[in-house]
Parts: sequence; structure tokens; C-alpha cells
Amino acid sequence: MKDRRLSACRLLLLGGACLWFVSTDFFYGVFGLLNQLLFQYAVISLTLSFVYMLWHSPRSCGTMAENQSDREDCPMLNRIVSYTRRCVEDYDMIQPGDRIAVGVSGGKDSLTLLAALAKLSEFYPKPFTVEAFTLDMGHVDGGEGMDFAPVAAYCEALKVPYTLLPSEIHHIIFDLRKEKNPCSMCAKMRRGALHNAIRDRGITKIALGHHFDDAIETFFLSLFYEGRISCFQPVTYLDRTDITQIRPLLYCSEWMLRKAAEVEGLPVVFNPCPADGYTKRQEVKELIRALSKDYPDLREKVFSAMQRLPLPEWAPREHTRRRTADTFPREG
Repeated sequence: MKDRRLSACRLLLLGGACLWFVSTDFFYGVFGLLNQLLFQYAVISLTLSFVYMLWHSPRSCGTMAENQSDREDCPMLNRIVSYTRRCVEDYDMIQPGDRIAVGVSGGKDSLTLLAALAKLSEFYPKPFTVEAFTLDMGHVDGGEGMDFAPVAAYCEALKVPYTLLPSEIHHIIFDLRKEKNPCSMCAKMRRGALHNAIRDRGITKIALGHHFDDAIETFFLSLFYEGRISCFQPVTYLDRTDITQIRPLLYCSEWMLRKAAEVEGLPVVFNPCPADGYTKRQEVKELIRALSKDYPDLREKVFSAMQRLPLPEWAPREHTRRRTADTFPREG
């Protein structure tokens, strides 16, 4: 409806411009009094048309420094798709004909990544396809498992092939091995199971849901607990398995993904992991949040430093302008 009003308004604007031309002194002697009426009508139509078009014209979804009103009018998922495309191009993540597996855990990050890549595949100049894979972690003794039926239904709505892979990783880690620091082993087991599954299907590229805040937290984790300046790479080639990992959400903040999940009604599945919320990463997340009160641009400067050093494989391609701190996504 708004598009029709804008089209009609443009016609009115064009008509007003023509009447303005007709009402000039050149035609005054021909039209006389009618000329004056036409002039008044032209002024009114031009003014109203310009005001209406200025007020209702679509706003850009592709910049990273919008004001709050822009954020409310521009769908969050469209902004995420825009940032995802920029990240994909900055790090040359996608090639023509790629089959890209998306590891969908059921959380907001992986579901938003799936939605963004599915939407990007509809118009990206390099054709690629998306397939979703979920690794069911099982459950601890006496615990409840996760219901991925809503995720399967969502993938069907997106017309994305979906594969659910059963496992007993939670049982092995928490019941049998009783790991005190389970996250590292859990990540390795999940990664191995996913890689084996996609390789069996002839897929050699997988997209992971790590975002802007994940990168900064990983940087601090490596610094505090390993004594080295390091982070995962935007694109990682694993020569042992011949699989390439890509992280297209690196320009998207956690706040953006949370907002998109709420607005889009994504089928986020509750994670019953016993270690959820009691990890070193959570400690670092809270530390960064506390420091950001005194240093509001802390996250942006750390991310920029990671690109400028650069960390291995973190330098963006030269085709694009180097990102500066004021262009990063901020919370509303």
C-alpha cells in the first residue's frame, strides 16, 4: 500500500512540475487567470509531494551507524543479511557452486545464521546452496533431551535440507567421564561428529555461528588463560579433513542476533547443558560488560586491533575500506 501511495505521489510531483512550467511568464498571456490557479496548485502539489516522499521514503539497511529510528524501521534480519554479505566479501568466504553446511544447535546464533545465509543465497552473485545439520547431544542421566521438531519445521519453511544427527556426547562427558571443564572436549567431539557427517555427504564447507562478541571474548580468553594473542580465524581450512570453516556473522553483535530471533520468532531450543552459564567464557563476557561501562568503545577497538595487527587471516581484503571503530554494530 505504501508503495502505491509513493508512486501516486511521484506522479503528483511530476504533474506539479509540469504545471509549474506551464505557469511561467511565457504562458501568462495565453492562460491569464487560469495561469494563476495553475501556479498555486503547482506550488501546493510540489510541497505536499516532496514532504510525503521525504517522510515515507525507505531507509537504508546497509550502514552500521544508523540512529535509533532507523533501527526501528529497518528489519533486523535485513541488517544482518547486509552485514553477513559484507563479511563474506571481506574474507572471500563463498565461491560459486558451494554447498554450505550450517551447524544448527537450536540457539539464536545458529538459527539466525541459517536464516541470513538462506536469504543471501536468493540474490548473491555467486550461486550457493545451504544445508542445515543439527547434532543432538543426547542428555545426562535423569535429564531431558532437546526437541528439534520446531527447527526441522523452520528449515522446511526455508526450503533448506535438514539433517538431525543423534549422539550421546552429554552422557559421555558428564556421566561417564565426569569432566570438570567439559567445554573443550565437548567442542572437539561436536566438531568431529559434524565434520564426519557433512564429509559423508560430499560437503566441504561449514558455516559457524560465531559473532562479533564471540571473537572479542575469545581474544581475551586466549590472552588471560593461554598467555597468547590469538583468536579463531574468519576462514579456516582444515587440511586433515579437507573442510573449510567460515564465520559469516563476525560483523554482527550478539544484541543484533538476539533481537532478530525475537522479531522473527525463530524456534530457539532450550539448552539443558549442565555447564551452561558457568564457564570461563561467561566470566570474560561479564568482565567485558563491566569494562564497557568505563570504556564504551572497548569492543570496537579490540575488534579493529585484531584486523589491523592483523591476527593471522584477519586482514580484510583490499577491495574494501578498512572498518573503523564507529562503524561497528552497537546495542540499541
